[in-house]
Amino acid sequence: MNSTVVSRQRYLDVRPARASLLRRIAREPLVHFALIGAAIFVLAHQVEARRRAAEATIVVDAALQDRLARLFHTQFGVAPTAQQLAIVTDDYVDDEVLYREAQRIGLGDDDEIVRRRLIQKMEFLQRDSATPMDASAATLRSYYDAHPELFSVGTRVSFSQLYFSADRGGDAAALERARDARVRLLAGERVVGDDVSLDPDYSSLTRAEAERVLGATPAVDALFSSPAGDWSEPVRSGLGWHLLRITAVQPPRVLPFDEVLPDVRAAYLQEATSRARRARFDSLRARYHVAARVTGE
Repeated sequence: MNSTVVSRQRYLDVRPARASLLRRIAREPLVHFALIGAAIFVLAHQVEARRRAAEATIVVDAALQDRLARLFHTQFGVAPTAQQLAIVTDDYVDDEVLYREAQRIGLGDDDEIVRRRLIQKMEFLQRDSATPMDASAATLRSYYDAHPELFSVGTRVSFSQLYFSADRGGDAAALERARDARVRLLAGERVVGDDVSLDPDYSSLTRAEAERVLGATPAVDALFSSPAGDWSEPVRSGLGWHLLRITAVQPPRVLPFDEVLPDVRAAYLQEATSRARRARFDSLRARYHVAARVTGE
């Protein structure tokens, strides 16, 4: 038998053994595990490569240039020329490079300024999405009826005043002159006080308006606690001593609905927005669990 025939016979004898070995290897769990691991490794490598390629790619397309052109027009009031748009686009690319590098090295991590800016942006988004468009007349009327205190005016007083300055002989002397003047006024005499940069008579002042005239002083307290008619006992303001006579008192009242309709709408929309924002925030917060940990001393 020649050598060729012998070699062929040996090959035919070995082939079934090799096939059997391959079948045993194919059924081996470790082989399956190794193949799956290799496939995962290759897939992960490809995904990571694509991610890095995407991070290293700054796309400048028509949509971006249109947005940059609109921002330019908003800022300067005119559309950019081709040269100006090219400069703006190049500036955008520079900024994007710096932004991505800052992200890559973690400059925003644990940065309170960045944290506050992100919080503010979320608040703006929440506010915009929670703002109702408007309300019906019936809704506004119901809100007005339920909140009369929001659309009321407080007590208003009209009064006359006489002033006595401490510059003439001191504070005690001014008080004494005021007391003497009150006695004479009650007796029907005509009395003239000292010169001062105040009017002798005021009409229909709220408490806030009276405080702008006399300061937040006992004089204002007397205006809103004394009955109309007679001259008051001397009271102190930031300027000196006064005698006050209440000439008219307008009690608090609720303003008519038609008169305050713009205020009713503004108040309703503000409250509705606040409720909607709270509800949206509560739904966001429900996604998180607050774990309170008390550290030992």
